[in-house]
Amino acid sequence: MDEKNDQKENIKKRFFENLERLDHSKSENDLKDCLENLKALCIAADPRVLQHIANELDLSQIFDRFNSQKDQAEIFTPILKLFLEALPMGEIFKRYHRNILDGLRTTNDTIIELWIKTLVKPVFINDGLIQSIGLEPELIAKILKTILPLLANQELSISTSVHDICVAASGAFRSIFFSPDFLKEFRRAKNPHPKSMSRSEQDQLAIRYYQLCVDIANKNQLLMDRMQENRFLEEIVKDFQDKLDYDPLIAFNLVKIVIDLASTQPGLQYLRTSTSLLPFVANKIQTIDPDTFESSLLTSLINFFIRIGRSDLKILEEYPLIMEKLIGYCQQREKGDRELQLLAIESIAYLCTLSEGKIFSDNKIDSVFDVISMMIDCGKSEYKCRSIMALNDIMEIQGSDPGGRATQITEGWYKKLEKLNCGLDRFMEIVKEPFLDVRLPAIRFLRILASTLWGQKILVQESGFIDYLFDTDTENNLRGHQAKHSIVSELVMSPFTKVTFPSQIYLRLKNFYKNGSLIPSNPNVLFENS
Repeated sequence: MDEKNDQKENIKKRFFENLERLDHSKSENDLKDCLENLKALCIAADPRVLQHIANELDLSQIFDRFNSQKDQAEIFTPILKLFLEALPMGEIFKRYHRNILDGLRTTNDTIIELWIKTLVKPVFINDGLIQSIGLEPELIAKILKTILPLLANQELSISTSVHDICVAASGAFRSIFFSPDFLKEFRRAKNPHPKSMSRSEQDQLAIRYYQLCVDIANKNQLLMDRMQENRFLEEIVKDFQDKLDYDPLIAFNLVKIVIDLASTQPGLQYLRTSTSLLPFVANKIQTIDPDTFESSLLTSLINFFIRIGRSDLKILEEYPLIMEKLIGYCQQREKGDRELQLLAIESIAYLCTLSEGKIFSDNKIDSVFDVISMMIDCGKSEYKCRSIMALNDIMEIQGSDPGGRATQITEGWYKKLEKLNCGLDRFMEIVKEPFLDVRLPAIRFLRILASTLWGQKILVQESGFIDYLFDTDTENNLRGHQAKHSIVSELVMSPFTKVTFPSQIYLRLKNFYKNGSLIPSNPNVLFENS
């Protein structure tokens, strides 16, 4: 026991010596040597001893020295991290809150990053931790006000930390966050230094600021109401509409933020009932010339309607122009713009990932299958791959299918594909093509057929399907083997297979599934080829 006490006292003594030396060190070499000694002492000390010493020491001196660094902050970072890890976070906030605030106010990103990422963010994003620490409301408000201007910081890790802290604080400390005093500071965060920021920097900050506002609003209904009451959402919508008219490049970035706002039911309800955004965007889609530089914006605006329409199909009924545009791109066939046609089939595919979307799209999308067939036969791997992936999303039944309506619809769509010579025979050719990126979605199409009764009846009639499925030499890549094995898994798990496939084939499928015969004996070789 005495030996441990002696060790503790010796380490403590050397700590004090080096801290005093640190205070008087002037040369860079002396400073580095002193910090290396402190680091070695931290590492050598037992964690409990280090914690005890850190509790006894006044670390303000070393924290002040760190915060005052202009060019050498990096050499302080390892030792400071060890000290911060040795002390309970609540103790650090209570004893050294002045040092924390001073560090956050510096212009050195290394110093700011240490305080915000090592200490402030871990505490503020953990509801249980920050409640247990019991910080004074006044200190919480000071910290939040201090970090707000850092939303404009060019170091992404810092601005992202500010975003995450504010989102967490808006819920945990609503009374502070939505106080008039703090809201005034929050609004200033959109443009804290208007004279010193370029136009592009101001635009970038506005996007970060709006994303923060939306993420706060989307957290829960109460915060949505607060953000709406204080007109933050109104500002976003207005700016988005203004940018659509005179700055489409910035509007392009704002589309994602508006989509995020509409991703929750309260947000979508707000856009529908409290703004004119939907008819405004619909009119913009109508007037954009796809042959101009605004064509990329057109893609984003259509994507906006498809994203929100998937969650509420009534929106697409209210604005039939969107589906008419998409179908129109497909009806142009060979004369159409390939990128717009891919936009059309991928947008409709996104709708059809839900059974309700399939039912909504039935009898509307015959021309989509024409384009998919054309893309598959065009010879360009990217078009073939993307069109098959879209087709898979259109055909696959995900989730519930009340009354089997979506299943009936997909069977009818498959018959359309067969008439276009794009049925199982064509896909049996594609799964043997040399490019893995094309084979994988084609193999997934076979698995989708295997998931339905009507699809299994088609598979069992294809003489080459069983031979292909049991041939372990068709794939020299682990991903390909796993994709094929998913077909076997689908068939074995399906309640229809016993009825549709001959008994000897069914037993062979079960053995393949049980023994993993489609998985190669030497996966390492295949990983090298992945």
